[in-house]
Amino acid sequence: GMSQDGLIYHDFDQIPHMTVAGATTQGKTQFMKMFVTHLIENNPEDVEFYILDLKGKLAFNKYRNLKQVKAVVGNYRDSAKTLKQVKKSIQKDMDYLLSIEAENAKEGNIRTRKFIIVDEAGELQTNKYMSDTNKESIKQCHQVLSHIARVAGQLRYSLIFGTQYPTKEILDSQIKANS
Repeated sequence: GMSQDGLIYHDFDQIPHMTVAGATTQGKTQFMKMFVTHLIENNPEDVEFYILDLKGKLAFNKYRNLKQVKAVVGNYRDSAKTLKQVKKSIQKDMDYLLSIEAENAKEGNIRTRKFIIVDEAGELQTNKYMSDTNKESIKQCHQVLSHIARVAGQLRYSLIFGTQYPTKEILDSQIKANS
């Protein structure tokens, strides 16, 4: 992208994950939508997206039928199910790399980068008014998101974590350290 100072570039091979933070209506979602569109237009065969649009999936619902978009979900339960699928995919890729004795996606010639986008991660906080089912789904989401941040970067999985205010309650230490 461009800023007033010039080109802004993020190398996902160097830093596989990204935190996008800022006040409401300041462009986080718009940035993420442009990001998805840019990657699909420029790498149509080499990207996949799993989108947790925790504002009711209103922003990303239009993307749901694109072949590169594997899921667009908007609630806790569906988010937990989608992240469970991502975790299985990570394990499958690890098993493949192990079978060919490759250390990472680059050595194993895995070209496809898989992006897990969380728009409004602040919604993944529990409160006393939530059902136990929603609390359990949120816990499962946090576990998998942390797993992605810790171990999946070298497998070409990239977490794009969007939130208004990245406090320790929202942005756990594993995600913070790796993005």
